[in-house]
Amino acid sequence: MNTPRTATALLIDADNISASQINLVLTHLPSEGNLLLKRAYGDWFITPQILRKVG
Repeated sequence: MNTPRTATALLIDADNISASQINLVLTHLPSEGNLLLKRAYGDWFITPQILRKVG
């Protein structure tokens, strides 16, 4: 019997996480379920390097 996959939303506090940690999460989450929503929140005037690294 097939187990239904979990629907997942990823909300990131970009002011308090490094780009390498985000990449670890993004590579792991698809194995846990359907990643339906990805959003990052933060002060983009202070931390624009995260946008460039994660893209």
